[in-house]
Amino acid sequence: MMENLGDIGIGVVAAVLILREVFSFLKSQKVTTTAGDDPHDRIEADLATLVASTGQMAAMMLKTDDSGTPLVYTPRSLTTAIDALAKNIDRLTDKVERVG
Repeated sequence: MMENLGDIGIGVVAAVLILREVFSFLKSQKVTTTAGDDPHDRIEADLATLVASTGQMAAMMLKTDDSGTPLVYTPRSLTTAIDALAKNIDRLTDKVERVG
């Protein structure tokens, strides 16, 4: 269970950072309206574009060549760093539980 907690935590942090950037971008956009122009329609169109772009990026990241090798390289050091981070989170959780 604790091994999955680190993976879930990393996913949550990534999702929060992405959402923060999206909302920051949307907030910074100056909404100009003309007669009959609904800003909600523009936001929905922008979000649809974002969803489509994210889907295209995910598809690209998952592509492999004929032998099954991923086309997008993920360095082994990243995996090692994420594993070390998960272990440190587990140790920190254990310490917090002992104190509390």
